[in-house]
Amino acid sequence: MRLMFVGDISLGEHFLSFGHGPRTMFEEGEDIFKNVRCVFSSADFVIGNIEGPLSDIGYKQKDPLSRVFRGSPLSIKQLYDAGVNVVNVANNHSLQHGKECFLDTQRRLQEVGIKTIGLADQLKPENTKLITGTDGCRVCLLAASDVVDNTCPNQDLYAYYNEDRLNNAVKVLSKQFGVVIVILHWGHEGETRANKAQKIAAKKLIQSGADLIVGHHPHVFFEIERIDSGVVAYSIGNFVFDLPWDRKLRRTGILDVEITRDTGLSDIKVWPVYIDTHGQPLCAKRALYIPNNVKNFDLYKHSGRLSNQALKKMAYFFYFILKGHTLLKLRFLIWKIRNFIHQK
Repeated sequence: MRLMFVGDISLGEHFLSFGHGPRTMFEEGEDIFKNVRCVFSSADFVIGNIEGPLSDIGYKQKDPLSRVFRGSPLSIKQLYDAGVNVVNVANNHSLQHGKECFLDTQRRLQEVGIKTIGLADQLKPENTKLITGTDGCRVCLLAASDVVDNTCPNQDLYAYYNEDRLNNAVKVLSKQFGVVIVILHWGHEGETRANKAQKIAAKKLIQSGADLIVGHHPHVFFEIERIDSGVVAYSIGNFVFDLPWDRKLRRTGILDVEITRDTGLSDIKVWPVYIDTHGQPLCAKRALYIPNNVKNFDLYKHSGRLSNQALKKMAYFFYFILKGHTLLKLRFLIWKIRNFIHQK
């Protein structure tokens, strides 16, 4: 069985990119995934994180707060046709436009055949997400978010990370199924490497029986590490996302994993990917193999924290102010300023 993992997929738009981000590309007839389809075609399952709802319930086109991080429901078909057939919904933007949008997104994903992981009731036996290879290899997928929801801190629709509960679930499921993979929306924006807390949590999950841990949320591609018999990709960064003001946010990759019934995880490689100014992924022609004897694989060798993000955003905003929906961008900026003053 061949699995490919990608990071944050935002089919909506950041407010700095209104009118020239992924949603606009889709609405103008562009194939957002045209540069990665050939790679995805070799996978049995492509697994990504949907950052924001794909629903137009309550959508107001001239309201920036209604538009930001909201993808068109019609883009789901393009997502599926590209080969993405499993998506995580446990992340801090899933409920940004309300419960009805979240539920509508789940319904539409399921209608086209895309499996969703990370729902709050995933640990119930009847809701455990399994994917099966042609050789009979069974893989169990668990997902959770360790990031407080942006709009609904007390939400109960998707799974929050609970260390004890997740480790206990992994212990049980690892005895029932060949391979257990844990998807985590975790870490901190601004960081470029895994922190101490993530490393401790990852080691516990591997010791509990997890074979692979794949993370996202920091928007940066982190190091990949082997711990005992398991593999941890702490953050695989963005994949479709219009955050072009910093190169570290645009340099990402596809994690490509072979799994067999007899040996579990076997070949592991990474396809380097660069995201263009519209948020569209551009894939390298060759993948980089991670040999079994390599304990730490660092694709981009990032260090420190993301610096001067506010200045870079401001420069990007003014440089592209006349591109796309200028009025909508200005409306959002005014709202941000008013909200900042109010909080003071």
